[in-house]
Amino acid sequence: MQIFDLNMTSVLAGLTAIIVVALFRMHYPFRYQYLCMLFGNRPDRIKKLLQRSYKKNRSLVGILDKSSKEILDRNYDRAAQTVLSGILTVQTRPKTTLNQVISHLLYYNLALTLYYRKNYNKSLQILQNIYQYDPGLTNALALMICNFARQGDIQMAVESLMELKEKRRVNPGVMLPCLAEIEAAKGNYTKAIRLLQRSKRFTNHLNILLLNGELEQRITELQQEAEKKESQQFSSQ
Repeated sequence: MQIFDLNMTSVLAGLTAIIVVALFRMHYPFRYQYLCMLFGNRPDRIKKLLQRSYKKNRSLVGILDKSSKEILDRNYDRAAQTVLSGILTVQTRPKTTLNQVISHLLYYNLALTLYYRKNYNKSLQILQNIYQYDPGLTNALALMICNFARQGDIQMAVESLMELKEKRRVNPGVMLPCLAEIEAAKGNYTKAIRLLQRSKRFTNHLNILLLNGELEQRITELQQEAEKKESQQFSSQ
């Protein structure tokens, strides 16, 4: 009986060791992304960490981080090229859980570059495929909402927003741009601007939807639309 107990203990210890090693191997390539969390509002430090990840990892995670840095630099053409090279690479690798996660994140970055280049239809198609396979990717759902709103499909944007609200612990920095784009699609430009200005407090590398340059540019666009609407209302009186 003592031998049986000893064997059971050994088996449990062995299984625990295997699980710990597996988790370590899965998360270790993302170590630079975890370090980025310490510098939420310091884009210069974040870019350096992402660039270091690419140099040190020399793996799919490194390619992913390189594309994220290029998006933060607003160099969308180069980011798209980096993403596509990563997608081609991951397609040649075994379909492990880690590779599938990286593949989804690469496609998300591709959708993001298309969104910022105002190619909303293609961005939306990619996001819908990602979200179908990975419903836990909250940022993908948020970007879908923004795409729907930019295309003027308010009904789908609102329905997707309700789904986003049902998820636990949604960062306000993810929610506010979605609300802003829906209000902008409705023609409520002043309210949309206020929502985007509130979202500035949540700018960090985890939510690339809130790139400072893009955020300011979008606020300027909405201010111009608000002035145009006000001018049209005044002239019609």
